Amino acid sequence: DDPRGVCNLDGGHTGQACAECAEGFTSSIRNGCSKCPSKVINGIRLTLILIIVIVAIFIMVRSTLTNAVKPKSLLSVYMRVLTNYLQLITLASSFEFRWPTEFDQLFTAQEQVGSYGEQIFSFDCFFDQKSSNPPLVYIKLLLINLSPIAIVLILWSFWSIFGFLRRNRTQKTGKGGIFRNLKVCLISSVVIVFFLLHPVMIRYNFSMFSCLPLGDGSTYLLRDTSIKCWTGEHMFWTFLVALPGILAWGIGCPLVAAGFIFWQRRNLKQPEMVAKYGFLYKGFKEQYNFWEIYIVFRKIALICVAVFLSRIPRTVQALISFTLILIAYRLHESHQPYI
Repeated sequence: DDPRGVCNLDGGHTGQACAECAEGFTSSIRNGCSKCPSKVINGIRLTLILIIVIVAIFIMVRSTLTNAVKPKSLLSVYMRVLTNYLQLITLASSFEFRWPTEFDQLFTAQEQVGSYGEQIFSFDCFFDQKSSNPPLVYIKLLLINLSPIAIVLILWSFWSIFGFLRRNRTQKTGKGGIFRNLKVCLISSVVIVFFLLHPVMIRYNFSMFSCLPLGDGSTYLLRDTSIKCWTGEHMFWTFLVALPGILAWGIGCPLVAAGFIFWQRRNLKQPEMVAKYGFLYKGFKEQYNFWEIYIVFRKIALICVAVFLSRIPRTVQALISFTLILIAYRLHESHQPYI
């Protein structure tokens, strides 16, 4: 079944076209497959990653709220720029190019930080992938698309408990600090978390459309070549889960955000607006408050090239990617959107 010969079993590759990870291995962004640690170590690792992400989100929320009362505070802007950079590094490393050694080392060092979203949803090592029904790739697809709803509920619960615990202190001291308005805290948190997870949701949903033609004339899902594309089961998950996820979370949310920023363009300097949505536009010139939404769609374009054009010659894929980056560079140079 393998048109390229014997798979590299030591590297964890198996299945048709050696595109699957063997039992005891998990998929990774750059190396294809990596060996699973023990379940205890893997559980500790995922817990630590989750704690680090939560701390980073808390810092971002706090800096955004601080920005509303101290306009000169730009920590949230720097963190947004850094996050965009790490997300771009992760996207670049997902291209199957023969990078120079220096770039390869750079990607290896930085993708561990930039791929936080992939690592949170990477629980392959906890399940028997072969006996999973439905296949694990579909379970992850469902969880990723339900995660925005779960995130809102988790954040609402967190801020409700946080508010209850701070209520007595506020009544005694008369000071609630920057966290006194819990509705503002909730909206700010949701905006930041969606910003962090958006590339992960887009990439995983798009991957349901990426199929690999093999020698038997059929096409198989690139994420799991045991799944034949465009069968009843694949079409069900693709058109009833992945496609709505792309339209709602991938494209709909950024468009709604852009429309909201345009609609409220005269009120964006108000402290409450900055506290709620300032993470998306703070640091840009007034006429370019929408620029972060443009950056989101630029990342979507690169994800499309990485996912849908992964089977074309690498030179052509590289030229298309370079053209997109060059256009983005020229737009940035001509508009200079940052303050």
